[in-house]
Amino acid sequence: MEDVHGYLLMFVIVAFTIAISTLFLLGYKPKELNNKFDKQGTVKYIDSDYWGKLMEHYYFYHDDIKTGLRGEGCGYRKATVRSVGRKWVYIRFSNEGNFRKLSIKKWQDICRQKDFRTWEGHVAELEVKKKALSKGLSFYKKRYNKNIPKTIEELQEELEVA
Repeated sequence: MEDVHGYLLMFVIVAFTIAISTLFLLGYKPKELNNKFDKQGTVKYIDSDYWGKLMEHYYFYHDDIKTGLRGEGCGYRKATVRSVGRKWVYIRFSNEGNFRKLSIKKWQDICRQKDFRTWEGHVAELEVKKKALSKGLSFYKKRYNKNIPKTIEELQEELEVA
């Protein structure tokens, strides 16, 4: 009876080895988290990439009274974020400055802003606006006898048509 258990164990080991090697040969890759934001628009915290993550650049409206970062000035700013942790976010507003700690609660308030976006998204949006301006397209649409600003998607559709 002892020999049967040994053969059964060897069979299971060989079967799992074959299964794992076929997955490896077929090139199976686990699903990666490409989305940086969750459903509420807050930047996700991923513990595994705390040290290896590259610095991210964001564009948003900064109010020094709400954030508590005195001396940075108010207005639309480009900010570099080194890391987003469970309690703190390390952020700086200039290339030469030091990173400063910002509480995660205040960072989540910043992420919920209407104008919060990545720097690459902001630059792409500016390019669309420049092209629309050069072609003489209007940035507003008439609705219910009021002028309402067009979205970036609507401007892109008009640029493709024109």
